[in-house]
Amino acid sequence: MSKILKLLAFIMCLGIASSGISYADSVRVKINEQYLQMEVPPVIQNGRTLVPLRAIFEALGASVEWDEKTRTVKAVKGENTVKLVVDNIQASIGGREVVLDVPPTIVNGRTLVPLRFVSESLGASVEWDAQSMTVSIVPAESQEMALAAAMVEDKWGYIDKSGNVVIDPVLPVAGDFSEGFAAVPFFEGNEYVGLGYIDKKGNLLTYPQFHNAAYFSEGMAAVGRDGKWGYIDSSGKLVIDYQYEEVRSFSEGLAPVLIGDKWGYIDRQGNVAIKAEYSSAKEFSEGLAAVLKDGKCGFIDRQGNMVIAAQYEYIMPQFEYAIDFSEDLSTVIVDGKCGFIDKQGNMVIKPEYGIAWNFSDGLAAVAVGFEYGFIDKTGKMVIEPRFDSAIGFTEGLAPVNIGGKWGFIDKTGKEVISPKYEYAMHFSQGLAAVEIGGKWGFIDKQGNLVIEAKYDMVSSFNK
Repeated sequence: MSKILKLLAFIMCLGIASSGISYADSVRVKINEQYLQMEVPPVIQNGRTLVPLRAIFEALGASVEWDEKTRTVKAVKGENTVKLVVDNIQASIGGREVVLDVPPTIVNGRTLVPLRFVSESLGASVEWDAQSMTVSIVPAESQEMALAAAMVEDKWGYIDKSGNVVIDPVLPVAGDFSEGFAAVPFFEGNEYVGLGYIDKKGNLLTYPQFHNAAYFSEGMAAVGRDGKWGYIDSSGKLVIDYQYEEVRSFSEGLAPVLIGDKWGYIDRQGNVAIKAEYSSAKEFSEGLAAVLKDGKCGFIDRQGNMVIAAQYEYIMPQFEYAIDFSEDLSTVIVDGKCGFIDKQGNMVIKPEYGIAWNFSDGLAAVAVGFEYGFIDKTGKMVIEPRFDSAIGFTEGLAPVNIGGKWGFIDKTGKEVISPKYEYAMHFSQGLAAVEIGGKWGFIDKQGNLVIEAKYDMVSSFNK
């Protein structure tokens, strides 16, 4: 897309000068890299993007109050209070009066609020990607220090993006940070106590009492004791009791759980939201979740309706890690080959690839014979197959293997970081982990080694 077209798209979606109201189905909103599901699509009013108030406020961790009599929206997050009035450009942030470019409005019975104003008033950062028509929002709490786990002489600790040791390497294992917490084991002397969660300063969230512990997602983490699983909240309180044989993480307000010998879904209060009738079930992604029924894979919506019939083959690794909707498309397997379907179940890219990763940044890595290339959403091969292996794009770059060495390409297929590493992970928080001479360090997007390769193993940077 030319720079002029990108500029026009930006003006249309986030606004400089236009008029009237129009639906913006093509505009998508991501919060912490997760697409926001909304009961009605965004609208464009006078060049500004408006979204359903409850969806955006709750996704940003704010409580919402609605006064029907005065048609006033009040959102509270910590000590921050935001007030807006329908059809009124006067608003307030913490008692300070501000003037909006466009007022909140009611469309088809739903109250919609200005996306950028709401996000930034709660301390979030907002970015616009004209090519993918995506608004990316990072809440204030997620803008805090990112940490990576790093191993030295069989012990794990955590480092920051400057390479400083933040938590000393004393742990036998260390989980990635997610929503500000990481699961780690604790010992009293040489006796193992259990798993607990620490914050980014190494402080303990709750007593290390768990036999199993998963990462935090949507303010909840799955924890296990004595063969049963439950969930804690971000204060460490057990909010859903130990009762499930197996569980997965919360996504879009629901979590898959094994009840008896079948999988179903529960809500954040622990109520069964979708009946347990599936052989396996995945987390929701972009409003749909992959499930297995009668040996086939299909997709359900958040009401439990089978909206894409269970008709696709599955190979367990693909089911666990690849079959998800991403950028409105999902990988499926037919006759042993991978293709892509849309959310209506239409096969939009025919199954002809040995392996296909999900779409990211508008492209998907696919295997043709023994080589990897990248296709766009029309199925066009935009980066010809020439790589021994490839991983999807993140932050505009993709790791690729050429002749046994790893480097990075941009979305035109140009080698921007030459292949010279034994292995390379994807970019996260502006840095990528690379292996040099059997040790791991981190490079920036110019290929500069910014954290010395001296670790036995590392994870990517996470918040």
